[in-house]
Amino acid sequence: MPYIRTGGLPQLLLGACRRHWLLSLVLVAGVALRVLTWFAYQPALLYIDTFRYLENLVELSPDQLNPIGYSVILSPLLLGVNLSTVAAVQHALGVGIALALYVLALRHGVSRWLAAVVAAVVLLDGYQLQIEQNILSEVWFQALLVGVLWALLGRGQPSAARAALAGVLLGASVLVRLIGGTLLVPMVLYLLLAGITRGGLRQGLGDRARWKRAAKRTTAGVLGFAVVIGLYAGYYRAATGEWGLTGASTRVLYGRMATVADCTELPLSPQLEMFCPDEPVDAREGVDHYAHFVYGHPDWPPELPADANKAQLGNEFGWTVLRNQPLDVAIAVLGDFAKFFTWTKFTWPNDVPIERWQFQTSYPILDPATVETALRYDDVAPTANEDLASFLRGYQLGGGYTPGVLLAVAAACGLAAGAGFGHAQGSGLRSAALLATGSGLIILLGSVAFEFSWRYELPALVLLPLGGAIGVTALRGRGSPPSSAPATARHSRTRSTRRQ
Repeated sequence: MPYIRTGGLPQLLLGACRRHWLLSLVLVAGVALRVLTWFAYQPALLYIDTFRYLENLVELSPDQLNPIGYSVILSPLLLGVNLSTVAAVQHALGVGIALALYVLALRHGVSRWLAAVVAAVVLLDGYQLQIEQNILSEVWFQALLVGVLWALLGRGQPSAARAALAGVLLGASVLVRLIGGTLLVPMVLYLLLAGITRGGLRQGLGDRARWKRAAKRTTAGVLGFAVVIGLYAGYYRAATGEWGLTGASTRVLYGRMATVADCTELPLSPQLEMFCPDEPVDAREGVDHYAHFVYGHPDWPPELPADANKAQLGNEFGWTVLRNQPLDVAIAVLGDFAKFFTWTKFTWPNDVPIERWQFQTSYPILDPATVETALRYDDVAPTANEDLASFLRGYQLGGGYTPGVLLAVAAACGLAAGAGFGHAQGSGLRSAALLATGSGLIILLGSVAFEFSWRYELPALVLLPLGGAIGVTALRGRGSPPSSAPATARHSRTRSTRRQ
């Protein structure tokens, strides 16, 4: 006689809450914090980049500072709704991301309490809460990254179809935030190597069938990515007459190189010398200053001939600095990379102020168009509930965030498991730990290659804790990759075993 579950939905939910009691606690807290955040700042928080996205809703011009992915997302959301609703949707998406990470961790044998920690990082982090209330692309970018992880890790070794899906999602992430392109490297390495060495290095490397499957799924993943990027590059060319993905590449390249350029030692033409900062190297401003306030000024450089191509010369200046001062650039980038892993968060000299990502007790007006934009979309002036805002600020600055040291520990565990230390040597979780951890690290490194900002740490919140949790499980000799068998087949085998 088939087993029939009784009690109805309430009993099922109650049973699930009892089994996953720690997740339930952090989930309730995370939802409550999001409700408070939503009521604290109405209609939503509007950052400087917000207006670029909103101004590009109709034209969808690809040569702006940001790619058009988030504007495409906003277009249907703002038809018949308002900015306040968009913020609510983004908070709901943040909760969904946390739950997806929790389930994915459990599928790899991670203990419930450790999987709850992975979810808690997203649910309770004050900087995550603040960015979800902003009309910004971060939470959608995070969701696409989690989608890539699920496509690759959700059910055993990925098939060619799932690899192609991962490639498409990764390509879509690039259209939301360009830095998503850096994850192509760990994705390709995972698709090539996952399962190759199972059962022993010599056996795996000599197994032609395994390599054939790996080549097939890797090709599918790369093609899925290439189709999305190729179509968007074609759209860019049709709109601008040139190949590209965004109009921001020259600006950010110049900003980074201007901070270290030793112009007295560089082989520069008279035109390129115009791009040299006036200040001595040790008295330079930060990347943000040179990228946006110097290069971004329409009348700079003032002596540039009218027929000169500013973007072309800016690129040439940047690559000249990189070719001649690679060590100086590397030291600057690695120094910024290390900032992500400090215990506390504060504004480093010449960096983007961290206050931009912290709750304020009054509504932050960062652009003169803030009031007009709020009135246009929501018919209300931007306001802050002082009591709720003060509570959220106290929570965030009082420890309601993920310390960078914990992210460093998670990264170390993921890397150690991926390298096969201890009990992880024979674990089937090594490639999964390495994929999540490597993706988190490379996205941080890719971000600071151009500029450091605490905002750029947020994608790592959905990658490094998961990689660390899977890594800890592998190092303890526990857990295993999820089965590639369909769920119905697994359940059928489970019921058969129980009857026996």
